[in-house]
Amino acid sequence: MPVNFSGLASGLDTGAIVDAIVGVERARANTYNERKYNTEKQISTIGSLTSILKDLDIKLEDFSTKNEIRQMSVETTNEDRVVVTSSGAATPGNFAMRVTNLANNETSQSNTYATADAGVVGVGTLDITVGSEPLVSIAYDATDSLYEIAERITNSDAQATASVLFDGTDYRIMVTSENSGVANAMTFGETGDSLGLTLGGAEIITAQDAAFTINGVAVTRPTNEVTDVINGVNLKLVGLTQVGEADTNILVTQDTEATKGKLQEFVDSYNKVMDLVNKELSYSGTTKDSSSLFGDSTLRQLQRTISSNISNSYTNGSEQTSLGTLGVEMDNTGKLSIDTTKLDNTLSNDPRAIDNIFAGDGGNDGVAKVLQDMVESYTQSSTGLLSVKTTSLNSRIKVFDTQIERIEKSAVALAEQLNRQFSALEQAMSQLNSQQSYLGAIGF
Repeated sequence: MPVNFSGLASGLDTGAIVDAIVGVERARANTYNERKYNTEKQISTIGSLTSILKDLDIKLEDFSTKNEIRQMSVETTNEDRVVVTSSGAATPGNFAMRVTNLANNETSQSNTYATADAGVVGVGTLDITVGSEPLVSIAYDATDSLYEIAERITNSDAQATASVLFDGTDYRIMVTSENSGVANAMTFGETGDSLGLTLGGAEIITAQDAAFTINGVAVTRPTNEVTDVINGVNLKLVGLTQVGEADTNILVTQDTEATKGKLQEFVDSYNKVMDLVNKELSYSGTTKDSSSLFGDSTLRQLQRTISSNISNSYTNGSEQTSLGTLGVEMDNTGKLSIDTTKLDNTLSNDPRAIDNIFAGDGGNDGVAKVLQDMVESYTQSSTGLLSVKTTSLNSRIKVFDTQIERIEKSAVALAEQLNRQFSALEQAMSQLNSQQSYLGAIGF
């Protein structure tokens, strides 16, 4: 690049002149830079909207099935006998319970040995049959320790586990069925050097079913974890009801406060969506910033659709009921609030209404499904309306970048051209000045 001594001959600040002219050229990019900035802010807004719509979708999962909507409280009067939890499908009721047997896994023990080392048992085979499962054979020989035999039993296909117990004097192998109940009792067969599991007295814990009564009705189950006796209530039997001891009462009630709390979480999540949409679309009489989505057709459609879905009526038995009937009311901005008095009345007099309106009834979709489908139509990757909008805006940014790059290249080329021209001017004027000085020196 030639050295340019700006204005040395002409007296002009040619560098400043070039900068000013090139600056005018570059200024043409300001419009595109501003448009790019505004478009990037719009993309950011759409990203925020997508995020809170997905948060709303997560909240709606709690309303997608009837078992998840109304919260139930389950209590027991004696946790030393039975521990209770609710799975959500419970219905209010009071149940008297007595536990007469706890379910057991069968456990049998081998002969006792002074050591657990290899060679303490000779060559033999142990056959194990657990319940109706196929017979499994485990072979061992004099190279096996008790620990290796126990590990071989545990790793076999038999539905049993084994370990070595040391009582302080002797070692023995303890074999326990993996599952409790009479149906999982174990049968042993032995050949060769016996472990003693077929001998009388080897069985130290007998396989046993749980036995209890619910409101006087006798019930048996193979395990102490019972989930199919009282609808929606999980029972964990932990102790026997002693003779003369009072029944253990299991009380199932509707937890209205928990239900209202869950409903409030939905309302809050929904209102976050409306706050953002209203902020972008509302007009307060002042000029809207160009970076807003004011007047955007996608947001206007979302505003109309989501409000319509909330305002619609949904099937509740033989009637059509709205969220407003429950006490979830919409104001003129589209935001929701809860009338607790109306909600309490509905939960008391028609507790299934909230289930039916949100989760659907009679094969008809409820609010949750309708809103989830709507959210998916806007947020689904690539094909969702907001995703398509974002793609369109990104394409617009690429156009702006192309224009900005073109203007920058033009400005750089103009600067180079002007510098060449001014450099040539300075050289010409320098030559003229030299000639003038020469002529002056010789008397012309």
